[in-house]
Amino acid sequence: MPRALRTPSPFRSAARRLALGLSVCLCAACGIGADDLARWKEVQEGKERLTGFMAQAKRPLDLRVRAARHLMEVDAGGQVVHVIRNTTPEDRKALLEPLLVYLGTLFASAAPEDAVRAKDVLYALLPYTSEVEANYADEAVEALVLWGVPQLFAEPPPPGRPVEQVLLAAGLARPNAVGTALVTALQGKLEPAHVARISALIDAIGHVPTRLSAAGVLLQAARRSLPTPPDPLLEAIAANGNETLLRFLLDAARDPEIPVVTRARAVDLAVERLGKRAVAGIEEILRSEDPIAHNAMRLPALMALHRLRGPGRLEETLTALPDGTGWPDEGDEMRVLVDRFCTEAVGPGKAKARKDLVAVAAKSENATGRIFAARCIRLLYPDEAREMLAPLANDRTRLRGFGAEPPPTLGDLARGRLAD
Repeated sequence: MPRALRTPSPFRSAARRLALGLSVCLCAACGIGADDLARWKEVQEGKERLTGFMAQAKRPLDLRVRAARHLMEVDAGGQVVHVIRNTTPEDRKALLEPLLVYLGTLFASAAPEDAVRAKDVLYALLPYTSEVEANYADEAVEALVLWGVPQLFAEPPPPGRPVEQVLLAAGLARPNAVGTALVTALQGKLEPAHVARISALIDAIGHVPTRLSAAGVLLQAARRSLPTPPDPLLEAIAANGNETLLRFLLDAARDPEIPVVTRARAVDLAVERLGKRAVAGIEEILRSEDPIAHNAMRLPALMALHRLRGPGRLEETLTALPDGTGWPDEGDEMRVLVDRFCTEAVGPGKAKARKDLVAVAAKSENATGRIFAARCIRLLYPDEAREMLAPLANDRTRLRGFGAEPPPTLGDLARGRLAD
């Protein structure tokens, strides 16, 4: 490719500027002071001069740091990073410690552009923070978090590298300091969506002690939000994965003051994260009496229990049903409930469920379980249902809530005398 058409590498360009700056500094008088550095900001090739001066390890450290500050003031933070990256470990430590102090002060600056510059430079310097005394790095990233959390929700977002990406990188590099600062932010008076986003950032960092601390904060927030915990908070609880939090969701599903739709969502989230460890909690929901909401959580709990156990353990699920009380008994509400369970939950695995359905229908002492089993057989195996339900032909159990008066019997259902 002809030389004129090549795109110059930013690294080669930085190296050339550094070389030029070094030559300028070496040719200049040795007595360069703070006033000279300040003037260089305003002159042609001033960035190169400042970069060259900062790169000379023999220059006074305070002046080299001042040169770095001037470079940032003229949007040349990349030059600062270049010098830090390419010097010796000993020199890097000497430069980086006071520079981190300076970056920390910029996050509290009244000028928004100062914090934006500090954000981008600190992001690039994070890989080297392990080379300095911990307090320098920790105080800088704590200042970053204090500034950065509100910026997560700013519209428009700050320019440059995304704040969330910078906070995540800082958390991975300095998990203790950033984690503590994020948990402190989480304890503030925040909108539920903001709580969820900060919690998600903590989860992404993956620092176990921080996630445990965040779980405690989320639990307190959830309790304060009762009886109407917002969806973003429920999502944050589920994403955190703490078992105490997830069991709080199952307990909340039995609270009659919480809206049914919220309780159903809590069950779904707990089942998703706890898996089979949620079975005992789901069984408690299934057995609970909630006359205010007409036991509306029984169907979601039954669906969840079947999802966890699968069609091969359907007999166990149906025989655990509360028998005889608390089920809808007006109009066709019970038939609609049973039909939904049969078609949506049992239907997809009906081949595996067949044996258990027949066993419950023929042998179970649980009348409610027999009703569910018989109705599922009638719906899922229509051509064989009469033969499969023969043991129930004389069953006098009343089918209340099946849309007929007087209520038909289970025997009527078995003999096909009930309209589907």
